[in-house]
Amino acid sequence: MPHISRFNPKPTKFQKIISRLRHTQPMRKYSIGAVLVALFIVAGIAIFSPENDSETTNAAGTSAAKKEVDLFASVDATKLSPLQTKIFRLLKQEYAKSPESYDATVLKYSEGFKESWCADFISWIMNEADSPNISNETGYWRIPGVQSLQTYYMDINGYVTVDDDYIPQLGDVVFYIGSQTPDNNSSEHAALVLSYDGKTLVTIGGNEGDGVLRIRSESLQTNIDKGLVGYGILE
Repeated sequence: MPHISRFNPKPTKFQKIISRLRHTQPMRKYSIGAVLVALFIVAGIAIFSPENDSETTNAAGTSAAKKEVDLFASVDATKLSPLQTKIFRLLKQEYAKSPESYDATVLKYSEGFKESWCADFISWIMNEADSPNISNETGYWRIPGVQSLQTYYMDINGYVTVDDDYIPQLGDVVFYIGSQTPDNNSSEHAALVLSYDGKTLVTIGGNEGDGVLRIRSESLQTNIDKGLVGYGILE
């Protein structure tokens, strides 16, 4: 009769500990406390192993993502204008898709161009909300450059500097110029305002961090430190 080999699965860390206890002394001589200590050791190894460290290694992990989604609650939807309501709905819709450079969703905003897409995202949202930012230079709805978008608001008298004591509203555009913008790879950045309570500014912007659509909740001063220079006002 041929020899049949049997598959012996590799023992787990827990099984190794139990086996060691059994071969050293009878299990009954060990206190419950000792067994619990062993269990805690195994649990600790499992929790801090690289395979399970999702909250600290994954930028879009469940913990961070839940905190960002909760920031939508900072918006009082009952006080929004019809245009703001459209924009708010679109922002939630697109955020749920978790866009990142350069997936199909991002290429939708940029019309296929692989470029810094923060201004593309804003242009796409405004166009979908039936309130496009039509460039004076191109006559088109997509304004891909941050400074070009900033110029657009200046040309329609819809731009104010951060020193003007303006209270930003949902749908306004925030402009950043400097070396530490929320877009870590660019000295220019633009995002959309979700809310401002007099202290904390909540924004949603494309191409932030590692090239994702991100919601930030930071003090106004922190935003200024990151290069906030002014606002494009939603008409």
